[in-house]
Amino acid sequence: QDLEQFAYVASHDLKAPLRAIEILVEWLQEDLRNYAGGEVRENLGLLKSRTARLHRLLDDLLAYSRAGRKPGEVTDIDSGLLVEDLFVLLAPPETMTMTADSSLPVLHAHHAPLEQVLRNLVNNAIKHHPTGKGSIRVYAQDKADEVLFAVEDDGAGIPPEFSEKIFQMFQTLKPRDEIEGSGMGLAIVKRIVEWQGGRIWFHGGPGGSGTVFKFTWKKLPCEKGHVTRDEVNSDRDEQDRAYLAG
Repeated sequence: QDLEQFAYVASHDLKAPLRAIEILVEWLQEDLRNYAGGEVRENLGLLKSRTARLHRLLDDLLAYSRAGRKPGEVTDIDSGLLVEDLFVLLAPPETMTMTADSSLPVLHAHHAPLEQVLRNLVNNAIKHHPTGKGSIRVYAQDKADEVLFAVEDDGAGIPPEFSEKIFQMFQTLKPRDEIEGSGMGLAIVKRIVEWQGGRIWFHGGPGGSGTVFKFTWKKLPCEKGHVTRDEVNSDRDEQDRAYLAG
């Protein structure tokens, strides 16, 4: 509770002056467009990127403090369709092969936290891939009371020295000038997964290349019993038609 209160106050009290700095930088860039040398323009660009980074850091700190506190509605989730939607949303390079495996099941669970965990892991796999021409595959193993999800890539992998601290706050694999980010993403993911009774870990990919992140996600009891993928998609189609009908 203290962490959430601190994050809330920090977010609201610091964002206003940060936004003011961003506006001032934009004014300076506009005023000096025809006069400033290349070094001045570069420094103004760096200042603008630093304030944007602080915005993201505050947002991620607030997200970390609230992880699991407001899970949202429980619903029937077609995790395969969820992953396919994430592929579209995250817009990876066209040269990357994205696969939502047929093993991804339908489960009754909190939708928003699961979507956030998968989105973060897939986005990391895209962002940290060294070539942009690799492949990312999301698959699962359906167990009795939980689902084991896996996000696999064929990227550069994670150095052994990061194995203990990869899920800690403010940790990044590369300098922040090379990869934009607050270093909070995996800490948020771990907090969400553990909030609902699961666990998360990673290991090297097949053949020793890339990384596989795995996490378990608890199924919640469903009053309707087992729900099929066709039933979930049918409900979604009905909701879409109702929305379009106004």
